[in-house]
Amino acid sequence: MSTVHASSRLFSSASSLSVSVVSASVAGGVLLSLLLALCSAGASAAVPAANAELEAAEIENELTERELAETANYSDGEISIDHPVSWQVSVSESGEVSIVETAPDVANDGSALPAPPTEPQEILVETQVFRVAAPPGPLVDANIDSFIDEGAAVSRYTSVEIDDQDALVIWLADRPNELSSAIATFIGYGDETIFLFSRYSPDNESAENSILRLHSSFTNLRTNLMEPDPSSRPPSDTAAPSAQLPR
Repeated sequence: MSTVHASSRLFSSASSLSVSVVSASVAGGVLLSLLLALCSAGASAAVPAANAELEAAEIENELTERELAETANYSDGEISIDHPVSWQVSVSESGEVSIVETAPDVANDGSALPAPPTEPQEILVETQVFRVAAPPGPLVDANIDSFIDEGAAVSRYTSVEIDDQDALVIWLADRPNELSSAIATFIGYGDETIFLFSRYSPDNESAENSILRLHSSFTNLRTNLMEPDPSSRPPSDTAAPSAQLPR
């Protein structure tokens, strides 16, 4: 799996900010401060709705035997992640992992659906996994700016623990894409961050739970975490994975 290098911008101060209201119209630096405040001790009480949803998702993560039978695992020696068995995994030449759910090619009665052989299958959910050589603060900062610039709305967020590490989950809406909803998860490993980005249609009612299970199953198998080189500044189009996300 490849490592994306990101510029190491400083955090905005979050010591005295309220976290009761969040909207995409807030400036990126201030929004980052709100998100950082959320991650601090005691801030979770300010977002009961998000935490209630997370608790529900955690309960649902107690998979039934049938669901376990329908769950597959991808592992490449650097990462391990669970996904529905019908979803497809691909790895780009640069080593980035994508996990995709496509529309079924059979009807409800089991009969084959006619489709031109050259027509690609409709994507219902797409998840991309990035390993970024930067701590989570600068990466969240860069991506919040990118989300706002594209016109997306940050609908809610919460802090969680994934792979025994602190993580931040952000729900996005109104992205300029047919798959206009998204969930972004940032998992911090010191000076390195795992960034999982899943996009889906808001009409896909089952997508959110599947995505949350997928994100929460992530395990980092790399033992020697990379540290960013402060003397190198990457080109602007690779400064943060947000520049590579599909629109």
